[in-house]
Amino acid sequence: MLNLNKALQEKFKVLNVLRCNIDFKQLKMGVLEKQITFLENKVFDIRQLCEEAEQTLQNIKKRYDEITLDAKKALQRGKDLSNGFTPDQEGFNEFRKEYDELSDEMEDLERRKSEIVGKMECLTTADDDEMREYEQRSELIQQLEDSLRSDSTDIENINRKINRMETDYLTPLQELVDEISSKFSAAFKKMGCAGEVSIYKGDHPQDYGQYGLSIQVTYRNGEPLQELNNVTQSGGERAVATATYMLSLQELTPVPFRCVDEINQGMDEINERRIFELLFDFTSRPNTSQYFLITPKLMSNLNYVPTMKIHFIHNGPFVVSQ
Repeated sequence: MLNLNKALQEKFKVLNVLRCNIDFKQLKMGVLEKQITFLENKVFDIRQLCEEAEQTLQNIKKRYDEITLDAKKALQRGKDLSNGFTPDQEGFNEFRKEYDELSDEMEDLERRKSEIVGKMECLTTADDDEMREYEQRSELIQQLEDSLRSDSTDIENINRKINRMETDYLTPLQELVDEISSKFSAAFKKMGCAGEVSIYKGDHPQDYGQYGLSIQVTYRNGEPLQELNNVTQSGGERAVATATYMLSLQELTPVPFRCVDEINQGMDEINERRIFELLFDFTSRPNTSQYFLITPKLMSNLNYVPTMKIHFIHNGPFVVSQ
C-alpha cells in the first residue's frame, strides 16, 4: 500500500510537470501567433508600398515618354525654323546670332515668347501708323527706364552724401551737447536735483529744421525726468533750469568776464538760494572768467569767498551829491 501511494505521488508529479509544460507551450504559441500576425501585417504593408511604388514608376515612365515625345516634336519644329539644322551643325550659322542672344533660363524664354506672340498678334491687325506708335512708345519706355536707373543712382549718391554730411554735422554737435549736459547734470546734482540736456530730433530725424535742445529736469527724489515747459514746472523752477543751462553753456566759451543781470528775477527763496550758491560755485573755481552779478537784492546767510567783492549802489533824492 505504501508503495502504491509513492507510485501515485510520482505520477502526479509527472502530471503536474506535463501540465506546466503544456501551459508554457500554450503561452509560447500565443506569443508566436502575435508575432505571426505582426509579420503578416508588415508583409501586407510592404506589399502595398510595393504596389504604390510600382504605380509611381509607371506614372514616371508614362510622363517620361510624354516629355520625350514633346521634346522630339519641339526639336523637329526648331529644325523646321532653321532649315533642318541644329546648333552644332555648320548650316545653323545664319541663325547663330539670334540663338546666342537667347537666355538659358526657362522663365526668360517664356517671357520672350510672350513678347513675340504679342507682337505677332498686333501685326495681324495693326497698320503702319500703329506700328510707328508702338515703336515710339517702346523707345519712350526704354528712355524712361534708363532715366529711372540714372535717377536711382543719383538718389543713392545723394543719400550717401547726406549720411556723410550728417555724420560730420551730428558727431561734433552730439559731443558739444553731451558736454553741456554733463555740466548741467553736475550743477543740478549739487542742488540735490537731477537734469540732462539732449538733442531733440522730432518725428523725422532727417528733417533738420525740427532739431532742437531738450531740457529735462526733476526737483524731487523718486520722480522721473520731465521736459521743461510752462505746465509741469513752476515759474521759479523754470528760472532755475534756464539759469543753470546758461551757466553750463557759458563755461564752454572762454571770455575775460561775464555779466549776469537779475538772474534771480521771479524766483522763490528756495530756488533763489539754489541759483546763488550755484553761481558762487562757478565763479570761485580757478581759471574762471570774472563775473559781474547785478541784482536788486541779496539774500542773507550766503556763502561768500575772499575773491568776491560786493558793491552797493544807492540812488534817490536823499543821496549826497558828489
